[in-house]
Amino acid sequence: MIVRRVARGDAEAIVALLNPIIRAGGLTAMDQSFTADEQRAFIDGLPPGAIYLAAVEAGTIVGIQDVLPLPDGTGAISTFVRLDRHGRGIGRTLTRATLARARQQGYRRLVALVRADNPTALAFYQAVGFRVAEIEPAVPGREVRLVFPVTAGDSHALPRP
Repeated sequence: MIVRRVARGDAEAIVALLNPIIRAGGLTAMDQSFTADEQRAFIDGLPPGAIYLAAVEAGTIVGIQDVLPLPDGTGAISTFVRLDRHGRGIGRTLTRATLARARQQGYRRLVALVRADNPTALAFYQAVGFRVAEIEPAVPGREVRLVFPVTAGDSHALPRP
Protein backbone atom coordinates (compact mmCIF):
# COMPACT_ATOMS: atom_id res chain seq x y z
CA MET A 1 0.00 0.00 0.00
CA ILE A 2 1.17 3.48 -0.77
CA VAL A 3 -0.08 6.75 0.67
CA ARG A 4 -0.03 9.79 -1.58
CA ARG A 5 -1.65 13.16 -1.99
CA VAL A 6 -5.08 13.15 -3.57
CA ALA A 7 -5.13 14.53 -7.10
CA ARG A 8 -8.00 16.04 -9.07
CA GLY A 9 -8.05 12.91 -11.24
CA ASP A 10 -8.96 10.81 -8.18
CA ALA A 11 -12.47 12.26 -7.96
CA GLU A 12 -14.24 9.27 -9.58
CA ALA A 13 -12.43 6.77 -7.36
CA ILE A 14 -13.12 8.82 -4.25
CA VAL A 15 -16.87 9.02 -4.86
CA ALA A 16 -16.84 5.27 -5.57
CA LEU A 17 -15.35 4.84 -2.08
CA LEU A 18 -17.46 7.48 -0.28
CA ASN A 19 -20.92 6.94 -1.71
CA PRO A 20 -21.39 3.35 -0.43
CA ILE A 21 -20.37 4.56 3.05
CA ILE A 22 -22.90 7.39 2.87
CA ARG A 23 -25.64 5.08 1.55
CA ALA A 24 -24.96 2.54 4.33
CA GLY A 25 -26.17 5.12 6.84
CA GLY A 26 -24.99 5.67 10.39
CA LEU A 27 -21.30 5.80 9.47
CA THR A 28 -20.96 9.50 8.69
CA ALA A 29 -22.87 12.71 9.22
CA MET A 30 -23.05 13.04 5.43
CA ASP A 31 -26.41 11.96 4.10
CA GLN A 32 -26.21 12.72 0.38
CA SER A 33 -24.02 11.05 -2.22
CA PHE A 34 -21.46 13.05 -4.18
CA THR A 35 -20.77 13.34 -7.88
CA ALA A 36 -17.27 13.30 -9.33
CA ASP A 37 -17.73 16.97 -10.27
CA GLU A 38 -18.56 17.83 -6.66
CA GLN A 39 -15.48 15.95 -5.47
CA ARG A 40 -13.30 17.76 -8.03
CA ALA A 41 -14.70 21.07 -6.75
CA PHE A 42 -13.84 20.01 -3.19
CA ILE A 43 -10.27 19.15 -4.22
CA ASP A 44 -9.91 22.39 -6.20
CA GLY A 45 -11.24 24.41 -3.27
CA LEU A 46 -9.05 22.98 -0.53
CA PRO A 47 -7.78 25.85 1.61
CA PRO A 48 -4.09 26.50 2.22
CA GLY A 49 -2.77 24.09 4.84
CA ALA A 50 -5.28 21.36 4.04
CA ILE A 51 -4.05 17.77 3.88
CA TYR A 52 -5.81 15.24 1.64
CA LEU A 53 -4.26 11.79 1.31
CA ALA A 54 -5.24 8.53 -0.37
CA ALA A 55 -4.21 4.98 0.47
CA VAL A 56 -3.76 3.00 -2.73
CA GLU A 57 -3.50 -0.78 -3.13
CA ALA A 58 -2.95 -2.33 -6.55
CA GLY A 59 -3.96 0.92 -8.23
CA THR A 60 -7.22 1.25 -6.27
CA ILE A 61 -7.96 3.94 -3.69
CA VAL A 62 -8.95 2.01 -0.56
CA GLY A 63 -8.94 4.86 1.95
CA ILE A 64 -8.85 8.64 2.19
CA GLN A 65 -8.11 11.06 4.99
CA ASP A 66 -8.26 14.81 5.08
CA VAL A 67 -7.45 17.59 7.51
CA LEU A 68 -9.11 20.95 7.02
CA PRO A 69 -7.61 23.89 8.91
CA LEU A 70 -9.54 25.55 11.72
CA PRO A 71 -8.41 28.52 13.85
CA ASP A 72 -5.59 28.31 16.40
CA GLY A 73 -3.52 25.56 14.79
CA THR A 74 -6.38 23.05 14.89
CA GLY A 75 -7.37 20.78 12.03
CA ALA A 76 -10.59 18.82 11.49
CA ILE A 77 -9.75 15.27 10.41
CA SER A 78 -11.95 12.84 8.49
CA THR A 79 -11.15 9.25 7.59
CA PHE A 80 -12.92 6.90 5.20
CA VAL A 81 -11.95 3.33 4.30
CA ARG A 82 -13.72 1.14 1.75
CA LEU A 83 -16.39 -0.90 3.49
CA ASP A 84 -14.83 -4.17 2.32
CA ARG A 85 -11.35 -3.19 3.61
CA HIS A 86 -12.02 -2.34 7.26
CA GLY A 87 -9.67 -3.84 9.83
CA ARG A 88 -6.63 -4.08 7.55
CA GLY A 89 -4.59 -1.16 8.88
CA ILE A 90 -5.51 1.27 6.12
CA GLY A 91 -6.79 3.95 8.50
CA ARG A 92 -3.74 3.62 10.74
CA THR A 93 -1.40 3.88 7.76
CA LEU A 94 -3.19 7.01 6.57
CA THR A 95 -3.11 8.47 10.07
CA ARG A 96 0.65 7.99 10.39
CA ALA A 97 1.20 9.87 7.12
CA THR A 98 -1.33 12.56 8.01
CA LEU A 99 0.17 13.17 11.46
CA ALA A 100 3.64 13.51 9.96
CA ARG A 101 2.36 16.15 7.53
CA ALA A 102 0.32 17.87 10.23
CA ARG A 103 3.43 18.21 12.40
CA GLN A 104 5.45 19.55 9.46
CA GLN A 105 2.73 22.09 8.71
CA GLY A 106 2.52 23.31 12.30
CA TYR A 107 -0.83 21.93 13.41
CA ARG A 108 -1.16 21.84 17.20
CA ARG A 109 -4.13 19.51 17.46
CA LEU A 110 -6.51 17.51 15.31
CA VAL A 111 -10.20 17.16 16.06
CA ALA A 112 -12.43 14.36 14.81
CA LEU A 113 -16.21 14.69 14.95
CA VAL A 114 -17.66 11.20 15.00
CA ARG A 115 -21.23 9.99 15.26
CA ALA A 116 -21.80 8.70 18.79
CA ASP A 117 -23.66 5.73 17.31
CA ASN A 118 -20.63 4.66 15.23
CA PRO A 119 -18.59 2.46 17.59
CA THR A 120 -16.17 1.42 14.83
CA ALA A 121 -15.08 5.01 14.16
CA LEU A 122 -14.91 5.82 17.88
CA ALA A 123 -12.72 2.77 18.49
CA PHE A 124 -10.50 3.60 15.51
CA TYR A 125 -9.79 7.18 16.56
CA GLN A 126 -9.17 6.15 20.17
CA ALA A 127 -6.84 3.34 19.03
CA VAL A 128 -4.68 5.86 17.15
CA GLY A 129 -4.44 8.21 20.13
CA PHE A 130 -7.46 10.51 20.03
CA ARG A 131 -9.23 11.13 23.33
CA VAL A 132 -12.88 12.01 23.90
CA ALA A 133 -13.14 15.72 24.64
CA GLU A 134 -16.88 16.31 24.38
CA ILE A 135 -20.10 14.41 23.79
CA GLU A 136 -23.12 16.27 22.47
CA PRO A 137 -26.39 15.81 24.37
CA ALA A 138 -28.25 12.55 23.81
CA VAL A 139 -29.96 13.09 20.48
CA PRO A 140 -30.05 10.74 17.49
CA GLY A 141 -26.87 10.98 15.45
CA ARG A 142 -25.14 13.14 18.07
CA GLU A 143 -21.42 13.63 17.67
CA VAL A 144 -18.45 12.89 19.85
CA ARG A 145 -15.52 15.30 19.62
CA LEU A 146 -12.17 13.51 19.86
CA VAL A 147 -8.88 15.38 20.10
CA PHE A 148 -5.29 14.43 19.29
CA PRO A 149 -2.45 16.77 20.31
CA VAL A 150 0.02 17.26 17.47
CA THR A 151 3.32 18.74 18.57
CA ALA A 152 6.79 18.35 17.15
CA GLY A 153 8.13 16.74 20.32
CA ASP A 154 5.18 14.62 21.36
CA SER A 155 5.62 11.00 22.30
CA HIS A 156 2.47 9.66 20.68
CA ALA A 157 3.31 6.61 18.64
CA LEU A 158 0.58 4.99 16.63
CA PRO A 159 0.14 1.26 17.08
CA ARG A 160 1.35 -0.83 14.17
CA PRO A 161 -1.36 -1.97 11.73
